[in-house]
Amino acid sequence: MKVINTYSIRKCNIGVASFIIVSFLFLGVNGNLAEANDERQEVDNGQQELLKKNK
Repeated sequence: MKVINTYSIRKCNIGVASFIIVSFLFLGVNGNLAEANDERQEVDNGQQELLKKNK
């Protein structure tokens, strides 16, 4: 008798649904941080231009 091994995520204790939820949360948090960093750079550039004009 030949045994065929099958592997899947559902054999883990965490489960598929919680894995997907955590993945979306992790990706969502990283996207917001990237946006926040971009905004800060734009503000910094604006302040540098104002400083150059005032000199």
